[in-house]
Amino acid sequence: MERLDNLVIPDRTEEIRCFFCGRNEALRLPEFLEYHRRLGVDRFFFVDNGSTDESVEIALAEAGVHVWRTEQPYQDSRFGVDWQEALLERFGVGHWCLLLDLDEFFYYPFCDQGRRFHDFVGELDATGRTVVKSMMLDMYSDRAIAETTLRPGRSIFETCPFFDRPRHL
Repeated sequence: MERLDNLVIPDRTEEIRCFFCGRNEALRLPEFLEYHRRLGVDRFFFVDNGSTDESVEIALAEAGVHVWRTEQPYQDSRFGVDWQEALLERFGVGHWCLLLDLDEFFYYPFCDQGRRFHDFVGELDATGRTVVKSMMLDMYSDRAIAETTLRPGRSIFETCPFFDRPRHL
């Protein structure tokens, strides 16, 4: 992987860090960053897999976003796991870290009511927890997948507001 930014990465253990990979995600990237910043993520580590859109330029223009690029086929990296693990080993040890895809938005109790991520993980730290178990909740629109398009300026939550009732909870 080739690092594209030249920003300093401080070793502040209180930082919450987010690691993600993507390709041609220019439409999703701004909302993804804004949403997770609002929760309290301090720093982002992005591995771009050969984007031909504006993904890299958008990421490089954002504060606190560190960008790597690789042309290695996604499937040859165990679907991005190898890239994320390399960055986690170097920049994630001792930090609370999120590992997400660009179509994933982390949700924890009361975050929609303004509860900060730092407060949430502070409670986890106080009880000796070092990991959070979460579930994936697929959200979708009222149209077929082929007819569902994310448009600039429109939130993914407006485009895809529906989800199935959980059967296993």
